[in-house]
Amino acid sequence: MRRVAGLLLLGAMAGPAFGGGEYRVGPGDKLKLHVYDEDGLSGELQVQDDCTVTVGLVGAMDACGRTPRELSDEIAEALKGDYLLQPMVDLRVIEFKSQRVDVLGEVHTKGPQYLQGPTTILDVVGMAGGTIADNVTHVEVVRADGTSSSYDLGALANSAPVYVEPGSKVFVRPGDLIYVEGEVARPGSVGLADGLTLTRALALVGGPKDYANLRKVKILRAGGEQITVNVTRVLAGKEEDVVLRPDDHLLIPRGAF
Repeated sequence: MRRVAGLLLLGAMAGPAFGGGEYRVGPGDKLKLHVYDEDGLSGELQVQDDCTVTVGLVGAMDACGRTPRELSDEIAEALKGDYLLQPMVDLRVIEFKSQRVDVLGEVHTKGPQYLQGPTTILDVVGMAGGTIADNVTHVEVVRADGTSSSYDLGALANSAPVYVEPGSKVFVRPGDLIYVEGEVARPGSVGLADGLTLTRALALVGGPKDYANLRKVKILRAGGEQITVNVTRVLAGKEEDVVLRPDDHLLIPRGAF
């Protein structure tokens, strides 16, 4: 997991990577309003708990749920006519405070993080400074409505983006491991996500090498149990894949060629 943690930290330094969506203003955000050639109307706006901002010559306006561009257009429309003929308005968020998530567990910076748009789980962990140790493999996301989901960090790095909702708590925890040795691209440990199978574990370590003997892959389990699996038949759909258990050791031998 060292490489994953490093990628998360790099992501935090570069700033969150957002999905297809725009930030929507909420209570606690601070905005910077600029009305061209109207210094008296320009300045900072604080979004209040009742979701309003106060704009000079206009008064209180609803702000929550709007993108900065939408709110900028509404302010320009409100100023047009009685106040200005053709107002040119620019608005941006200078403090993001409304979309909070709490990051807890095995990260460098525990506590609140503030989303600046659609943000993935990996982004949020990166914003918290990345994971502390190599064996930190699991993330549980508890949403504001009480529902929760668990994820494997390594799998997230190779899957479609999974986004965090505002109000969520993100728990970063050590997880169970399995170990892969022998003729694979990247021997080592793999975080054990629920339902992780033998073939999926092989894929996570880069797959078997050319000279691997996939007909005699061994699984060594606690208590001395040993299972031999013909992975070639599994991949052909002729045998069932094996669901792995904590601390399983996979040994992929070299074939006799």
